[in-house]
Amino acid sequence: MVPEPRWYTVLPAHLRPPEEKIELLEELRIMLAMRDEAFLVALASTPWAVVRSLEVRLDSLRGQFPDADERRLWTALLFARLEMKLHAPASWDPPEEELRRRMETIGDIMRSITSWDQMVAYILDMDREGIRTEPGSPQAQIHSLLTT
Repeated sequence: MVPEPRWYTVLPAHLRPPEEKIELLEELRIMLAMRDEAFLVALASTPWAVVRSLEVRLDSLRGQFPDADERRLWTALLFARLEMKLHAPASWDPPEEELRRRMETIGDIMRSITSWDQMVAYILDMDREGIRTEPGSPQAQIHSLLTT
């Protein structure tokens, strides 16, 4: 058995790709001449990783609040995501005032979200600046490997 690449071993368990994808991803990393750290960041900023993180957080919320309905859990998830951006903003995140406005009007935002897919789309759209998906980008290539 080939040893696991360094980028794989430092990923949180919920972001580790399926074992059958590791070799392909490592070949891509080598082809792109990316250091392990850069590849790790690229993988963690793919739509696949964002969705995976959301699913894990939603499962955690379900465990914490077993009687809560899905919409309440989605609201809590979105609120936590906005709060995270407020306290540890990335360069592409909306300005603080916009984040606070969204937090204050979360009920209005949630009225337009009627499915988990819409919730995911809303968050991916909010993060689109940080999730580089233009064709040819490392993130797009990684995402493609992870979703096929």
